[in-house]
Amino acid sequence: MSDPEKLTADWVENWEKLLAQNLPFKVFLKGRDLTYLACNENYAIDHGLKPSEILGRSDYDLYPRELAEKYRAEDLRILETGRSETIEGRYVKDGQEHHGQTIKSLFRNQYGEVIGILGTFWDITELVHVKEALRESEAKYRSLVETAIEGVASADLGGNLTFVNNAFCRMMGYSQDELLGKSFAGFLHADDVSVLKETFPNALAGALTGATVEFRAIQKSGQSLWLSTQPTAIMIDGKVIGFNAI
Repeated sequence: MSDPEKLTADWVENWEKLLAQNLPFKVFLKGRDLTYLACNENYAIDHGLKPSEILGRSDYDLYPRELAEKYRAEDLRILETGRSETIEGRYVKDGQEHHGQTIKSLFRNQYGEVIGILGTFWDITELVHVKEALRESEAKYRSLVETAIEGVASADLGGNLTFVNNAFCRMMGYSQDELLGKSFAGFLHADDVSVLKETFPNALAGALTGATVEFRAIQKSGQSLWLSTQPTAIMIDGKVIGFNAI
């Protein structure tokens, strides 16, 4: 471990530069005229250049015109408002489109004078793809559940309904708005409320895996309806947060 007292004056004076070069992010500094004053190697390498070869260039020299104009508009807005911004957008690397997230803010000298725009940028392409895959998976799941002929309902640990599909609404004669947030026990036949209290906690604990529970629910019309289900626990990170019933 280095002794702080042995650090050279040069190292202390240049620690900001060393920090920028060693960060896993891409860092750049533009002047008020929006030409590059500095950048680290992680930023320059995306363009197949050295940091010294970026200096004096503008975004029009590095990016397609559409992107360059977008970046310029962002920079001008920050210079005008003085507010930092977190911006997501696409960029081109090795001829392929990627997604990035950038934090841009004003950069001032030791006298408080605005020199230009400081940007910290990192690639979020993998994260964007994961989010897209999750959205697609969720859409497919929701479509499957919504169009199922079986009634599907979910409830939290307090027994309050958090999700009902169209088939369940048709069975009960209620709309989603009339069911969501309501206690599941409130729609049960009075003689079968004990079934919910006795069997569902066991289902949440995994003691009734594969077991069928039968009970009567009361439709909006007042008629009773026999339902049969195999309740299963909903778990997130190993913690039970509610149950599903089909």
